[in-house]
Amino acid sequence: GRPDLEAHRIRAVGRAEERFTEDHLRMLRAVRFAATLDFDLEPGTADAIRRLAPKLAAISVERVQQELTRLLLEAPRPGAGIEQLRALGLLHVILPELDALVGQRQPPQFHPEGDVWTHTVLMLNQMRQRDARLAYAVLLHDVGKPPTARLVDGRIRFDRHAAVGAALAESMLRRLRLPNDDIKAIVYSIANHMRFMDVQRMRKATLHRLVGAPTFPLELELHRLDCAASHGDLSNYEFLVAFQNACNAE
Repeated sequence: GRPDLEAHRIRAVGRAEERFTEDHLRMLRAVRFAATLDFDLEPGTADAIRRLAPKLAAISVERVQQELTRLLLEAPRPGAGIEQLRALGLLHVILPELDALVGQRQPPQFHPEGDVWTHTVLMLNQMRQRDARLAYAVLLHDVGKPPTARLVDGRIRFDRHAAVGAALAESMLRRLRLPNDDIKAIVYSIANHMRFMDVQRMRKATLHRLVGAPTFPLELELHRLDCAASHGDLSNYEFLVAFQNACNAE
């Protein structure tokens, strides 16, 4: 295995198909190792995963969720790891709803980076803090866009995508069997992530409730990543940080 280590390469021991048939979870683990170590998958190993990816459905949800969560928290670039899961067919087995993000166009004036999938991957890669609630909030925050997308006067709109996305996210997270407290916080943050657009026009009492909410740190970081991975305008984020600092100084 030393040549593979020196080449930063993940290779199954012996015949890859035999190893993955012995335990289908090894396919997901191989991607996690590659993402966490910033290694490449050996082509034969990757091909075996593509062929056997549907077999992952036979593995208990708890084991799958543990591997997915570790990838999101431990990989230097979690978005790249999630992209590899998608490319190998594993993500479709775990969270098929995310397939619709690929190719879903967005208004270029707000999202010059591209489609919803590209935006999500960029956000994951830019996470500064590693927290399961934040990682899943980022991964699922725009899952409501494809089902709500429509063209109005030549502009793409996603009316009520936050509410629709929150409902979808709750179903997906319950299927993954995340802890109830985590699901509640993630779903709340997704449902309310668009209100940050209006913070500079909010009344002080409303801002105090926003900043004082137990989910505010999660919501604020989700908003920062959302802006940083799209239009780059952090004025609302900076406004809220300044407001919070002023409140703490009182």
